[in-house]
Amino acid sequence: MGDDFKMAVQKNNEGLALELTGRFDKDSAKEVISFIKNKKPEVSRFYIDTQGLLHDNPAELIIDEWSQWDASLLAETN
Repeated sequence: MGDDFKMAVQKNNEGLALELTGRFDKDSAKEVISFIKNKKPEVSRFYIDTQGLLHDNPAELIIDEWSQWDASLLAETN
């Protein structure tokens, strides 16, 4: 995980807002996905602010890791 990666979480009426800052790498993406997976049963919406991240395309890392997590989640429910 990036040395200075931070995830601030705020609850609002519609779900959880995540503000991500610092260096973002694959480990950071895994941390975000793990957090969402653990909160998913009780929270239906997540808003992710990536403006404070130091990476050319942070969404690319989240999508790459998410597809792997999504496949494992589907396997758990079947």
